[in-house]
Amino acid sequence: MKVNIIIPARYGSTRLPGKPLQKIMGKEMIRWVVERIKPDKSDYRVYVATDDDRIRDALRPYGYCRVLLSGREFQNGSERVYWASGKAENADIIINLQGDEPLISFQIIEMLAKATRDSESGFATLYADITEPTDIDNPNTVKLVLSNDGYAVYFSRCPIPYNRDSMPGIIYRKHIGIYGYTCGALELFNNWGECDLEKAERLEQLRILANGCRIRAVKTDKKLMSVDTPSDVEKIEDYLNSK
Repeated sequence: MKVNIIIPARYGSTRLPGKPLQKIMGKEMIRWVVERIKPDKSDYRVYVATDDDRIRDALRPYGYCRVLLSGREFQNGSERVYWASGKAENADIIINLQGDEPLISFQIIEMLAKATRDSESGFATLYADITEPTDIDNPNTVKLVLSNDGYAVYFSRCPIPYNRDSMPGIIYRKHIGIYGYTCGALELFNNWGECDLEKAERLEQLRILANGCRIRAVKTDKKLMSVDTPSDVEKIEDYLNSK
């Protein structure tokens, strides 16, 4: 099973301009991500797909990934990954790893690749149980509900399921925006184009559900923290210092 890990790293960000180059304990965030998933297996390869020379130059001295540079605009990370997959070596599985996950590990990537291979539709993603009550109502924390056989039923920025009668013991789950695709599944995603659900929630994975495909959802208990704001950088530095 040949696996290409492609990291879309766009320089522009509304909430945090230049996000991939934000320093975490003195090192650019994109370097944290790439170094943590540097594979120890020859059938895994790492690419960074970016739109900016500054990101390419930050990675150039280290040689542990290949940088693919495009000046094109894309609607989302998956479309950038699709473009990059056409420039990369052939692979059976493509992993779309966000460039703002500095606590990621190679073991998580390997688990997702295997889930993608075993998925009935060629799509897979990650989730974790929500442990912070404030995340339930936070629209920046994407929630999902699951079928009994471990596939995503829906994703939303709203709290789902809606606990109408305040039943105890309801488990809320947060989506971790890392995806696995077979090559055929990624091509389907690109060819479908945006759907109304995707536009309404600003969640690209809803394009898959709206077109009748299922997404295998795999749970991780590993600590993961994405970066969207300067305060997120502080939280990650506090966490790393505590370790």
